[in-house]
Amino acid sequence: MTRFAQYISAITIALVIAIGATLTAQAQALVDPYPFAFGSTVDIDTALLGPVEPAGSRGRVAVSTDGAFVTADGERLRFYGVTIQFSGCLPDSATAVATARRLRALGVNMVRFAGFDYTPAPTISIFAAGTRTDALDPERMRRFDWFVHQLKQQGVYSVLTFYTAWHPRPDDGVRQPDSVGWAARMPIFFDRTVQQIHRTMIRRVLEHVNPFTGVAYKDEPAIPYILALDDPSLAAYWLYSKDVSRENINGSVTVGSQHVTHIDSLFVAWIKSKGATSDAALNSRWRTTPSSTENRLKNPGFEDPFSAAWALGVNTGGGAQAVEQLSDADAKEGTTCYRLRIGKLSESRQSYEINVSQDVSPLPRDKRYRVSFWARTTPQRGSRSMLVFVFNRTYPYNSYGLTTEVALASEWKQYDFTFTSTSTDEATANLSFLCGADSGDVFLDDVRFVEVGHVGLQPNESIATGAVRRNLFWEEDVSPARMKDVAGFYREQVKGLLDGVRSLVRDTLKSSLLLCPGGRFLSFWEMAAADAYDVTSSTEWRTTQLPLFGETYGADLYTHAQSSLTGKPHVVHHATIQFPRSYQQDMMAYMPSYAALHDWDGVVQGVFTSAPVFADSRVDSAQIWELYNKPNVLALMPSTALRFRRGDVAPSAKTVAITVADGALDYPRKYQQAFFLDVSTDARLPLYRRITMERATAPQGSFLPHREVSALTSDVDIRAMDAENEQLFWNADLGVHRVITPKSVSVSGRLQGEIHELGSIRVEQTAGAAYAAFTLTSLDTASLETSSRALMVVATRALNEGAEFDPATNELSRYGRGQTQMEGAVMRITMPSAGADSLVVRALGSDGRPTGWTRSVAASGTGRFSVSVNTREAVSPWYDVTVVRTPTSVRPDGSVTVPLVHDASGRRVRVVSEDVRRIDIVGVDGTVIRTSERTGGTEAVELAELASGVYYVRAHMAAGVGTLPILHVR
Repeated sequence: MTRFAQYISAITIALVIAIGATLTAQAQALVDPYPFAFGSTVDIDTALLGPVEPAGSRGRVAVSTDGAFVTADGERLRFYGVTIQFSGCLPDSATAVATARRLRALGVNMVRFAGFDYTPAPTISIFAAGTRTDALDPERMRRFDWFVHQLKQQGVYSVLTFYTAWHPRPDDGVRQPDSVGWAARMPIFFDRTVQQIHRTMIRRVLEHVNPFTGVAYKDEPAIPYILALDDPSLAAYWLYSKDVSRENINGSVTVGSQHVTHIDSLFVAWIKSKGATSDAALNSRWRTTPSSTENRLKNPGFEDPFSAAWALGVNTGGGAQAVEQLSDADAKEGTTCYRLRIGKLSESRQSYEINVSQDVSPLPRDKRYRVSFWARTTPQRGSRSMLVFVFNRTYPYNSYGLTTEVALASEWKQYDFTFTSTSTDEATANLSFLCGADSGDVFLDDVRFVEVGHVGLQPNESIATGAVRRNLFWEEDVSPARMKDVAGFYREQVKGLLDGVRSLVRDTLKSSLLLCPGGRFLSFWEMAAADAYDVTSSTEWRTTQLPLFGETYGADLYTHAQSSLTGKPHVVHHATIQFPRSYQQDMMAYMPSYAALHDWDGVVQGVFTSAPVFADSRVDSAQIWELYNKPNVLALMPSTALRFRRGDVAPSAKTVAITVADGALDYPRKYQQAFFLDVSTDARLPLYRRITMERATAPQGSFLPHREVSALTSDVDIRAMDAENEQLFWNADLGVHRVITPKSVSVSGRLQGEIHELGSIRVEQTAGAAYAAFTLTSLDTASLETSSRALMVVATRALNEGAEFDPATNELSRYGRGQTQMEGAVMRITMPSAGADSLVVRALGSDGRPTGWTRSVAASGTGRFSVSVNTREAVSPWYDVTVVRTPTSVRPDGSVTVPLVHDASGRRVRVVSEDVRRIDIVGVDGTVIRTSERTGGTEAVELAELASGVYYVRAHMAAGVGTLPILHVR
């Protein structure tokens, strides 16, 4: 039980500390700001990440035997993408060209299109205006075609998402069309008319021939797969009672009564199809009867003073003090009652540290029980709380269905609870009254634990009249058989919907286009319904103020891991952090890194734009999710895209295979723990090792799979939640995440004032922003230690000039009217020289080209380079890092090679070839500042007398002229 206490305490302390620190940081103005934006007039150098080939040039994307995306020639393909939605899907021709070019330059190789079916506003939909949804609009479709074509030419694949924002039109024939809810997302599971319209929309698009490519979309190799629906999760409506069950616990009605009545009718017909055509038959199908109604407890009224049935547990080592008495003066029933006298609580005041308990084994699973008792406290105390717990008395101490807090008064009161047992070990069940969190004596009497069974039909229900209710997801008092029927009915609706789309694509259109059911599923029974589909998916929207890398329990990574099935490609179709969180840039290290660890196949970093724009120099309040105007995120895209697409982060060598129990299909309420298990496992498991979710269920699911990882078998060190590939390192105590691979390294989070070791590279933020992200990525095929060129990024929080926070809400009260600014940061980088002569760091502008700001350093006597970069001074988060080898080979126009070497002092250049006849020192404007005639041999060109600035060293040879890379003299 001690581990349970540590678990609760760790959560509480971490949240208090992290939230307090975050609120302080978030409310601050920008530190040392400098202007930086990827504006609409900026043309980013597309050569920054090297050449690309047109998307689909290697044929149709397929799935390999081990479940990965591959090109037709068998090469692995990973997608690094963004979403473009609504009117953003229909830019004018010039904007389409510019957007495609920008995405290529940022490293994006996939766009997920969504919202192009928004029929309430025909001007932003590809479907023609009118009273029916049955035709494409030629003009708007031409815009879409041109955009897809431009993306294809820039090496960017297109993924189409259907049924994002459709709404029925007057003549579509949909019942109660003004009451279908947002985008008719719930009726599509049940309404055959809506399903037919859905398939018609898909067919119109896939059969359409793009005039710019001459290929129909169903056969277009630059379209690897489609999403049948944006949000196919019927479980979301069942979980939160959004009219799937009429008893709507959130108080809102999302669809009209005709839709609910229609679903009820379908359900009754489905039940009858299973043979339950009468009330008697349905009662027999659903009802359970107790095997015995006797009280399972010994000495329930505490009448036997010699009975040892009840046990008192007191954590005396923690300081708790309590004794038990049998009182014959205060009994509620019989002649005596139980009195627990509490002298002192422990310092931690954990409820279980003073407890009264009795074993109730065996406790069969899925049986229904009633626990009742009389209880009170003393008149002097007046009131106090107590926790009633039926649980597994051995590790992991999981609840068996009853965990409830009760408030005791000074007068006797009877408490009565029913629950269905979820026991995982029938021989270790225990009933406990946990009293260690509150002071005051506790009196107990007439405690009863009896099996009661489940009712079948409620008094007002009848199959004959069609009045049979579909139960709420979290409803406790339903039999396993009834829950199985409701879950089975819903599962068949999801399967029927998805099977219809698959049949259209495969059988009618004869297309091999890969299929993904949609953005997310919330239950395993939905995943089972979509088993015939090729691609799995997940999403994550992060809004919390708590910094991502300050999370001690691994954030929501497990929700992605549990959605990835063995043998299928997995794509995270949305993973983003809301603006203006100070740690927003951390999203660029988070999902691409762990997607690589799990060997997933794609990451969509969020919504690039929802309008026909690709750039802006400021952020508007309506764009908290869009990325196109967030320089702190965009600056990191090229490096993180390159890292993910070429597989710099190695997949985990070990895997944890998780099997889900059959009950997740039939009784899903019990299987909403991480990985759809019935016993809570440590959700941090995916931080350490790859997860594989088996597609087939089994009578028994995996039990505590996190115990396969040694770091999770005892107290977890939150300072070292490190992946077993030894490349991803998460320190939640510092709020820092590191990635260390041969070709790329990064560190993100709260970096100020800390030294971070990234393999052989050391990074220290000496001043500036509290939160920052640093990446260094090789731009050639070599490792960082031997590479000649790398891209360095120092990204920090970005806000418009003039932005202000509201201290009461910790949100922006004023977005500011000026250009976006980024916080300044001073980074000192130390790395091995590996025998190289010098290191040249050039600031790149928002166009990816050198600005003129340069730092050049020579290798030290210890064989290392050390350079400081002040982003405010350089006015940029982007830097080209060039390593000049010994001797330096400089080829003007690829012709003449000249050996030039820096001295260790960095104040002179030595010429080591007799073939050089003259040396010029040239300014950035081309002016020759100094000329030195040579007579042969080695000659040093002194730079000490030159003013600080940027210069070229030009060497004249018999074969031509060579120019040394830019130097900065200080």
